[in-house]
Amino acid sequence: MRGPLISNQNSLISWIVSVVSFVILYKETKSHIPILISDSNIYVSGGYDAVCDQSSRLVWRYSFTRNLWKPVASLLHARHSHGSTSLDGKLYVVGGKSSIRDSRLESVEVYNPDIDEWREVAPLPIAVSVPSVIGCAGRLYVIGGATDAESACTQVQCYDPITDAWSILPDVEFYSKTLRVVAVDDSLLVIGGRKTRDTVMLSPATNEEQVYESTNEQRTFPGVTMAAGKVWMMGGKVGDEAKSSADCFDPKTGTWTTLVGFLPRPLYMQGCVTISTDT
Repeated sequence: MRGPLISNQNSLISWIVSVVSFVILYKETKSHIPILISDSNIYVSGGYDAVCDQSSRLVWRYSFTRNLWKPVASLLHARHSHGSTSLDGKLYVVGGKSSIRDSRLESVEVYNPDIDEWREVAPLPIAVSVPSVIGCAGRLYVIGGATDAESACTQVQCYDPITDAWSILPDVEFYSKTLRVVAVDDSLLVIGGRKTRDTVMLSPATNEEQVYESTNEQRTFPGVTMAAGKVWMMGGKVGDEAKSSADCFDPKTGTWTTLVGFLPRPLYMQGCVTISTDT
């Protein structure tokens, strides 16, 4: 299926993936779908079909060079409410659920786009749904998420693809199911991990933390991405109201700036990715 053309080929584009062409195809029956970016391609995986009470194994890729949505190899396990990210040219899906009533999954899969194949790797030590998953400094980090309907996973789970083994970071805890994480160089910026507006930079190599000023608004379910050296937290809900504004964090100054009306319309629970394009 064709997608929208990108007009500015010389800039960093933060693209909210509620793309009309794909939403028409997918939104009628699927929800709880994470997105990720790899080699300027967008991938969406799995999802929940409320009509059938079933999760999906489908994976779709949007190619910017061809302006085309295309199905790729399906997941080994149907899932929704999982986390996903890329690391060293490979794609990972982590945890989630197979239906609304099922327990959390410990399953982790990795996708090699060169051969269009998924394979299973070592399972999570702690099964979670809706986790924040990020690749940083050659390792995969799983932070937050839900261990059951009421409880958040407080520990930081770390995967080493070289040894195919998981570990738990010592002496580091976060307490939110819906925190957001981005990689800043070799560190992790955790937003809303302990209090709803806090901002903590964590160095996984040393477990050292630096606390910055709080976000300007108490957002839940925003989209977050890194672009042009800054962290962009867009949309989300403040109370019961979906927002069109964004908060922008500058790691050099440690400060947040609010941009009113940044999005064309209010959004929450949306995916955000950053595309770097060249002529």
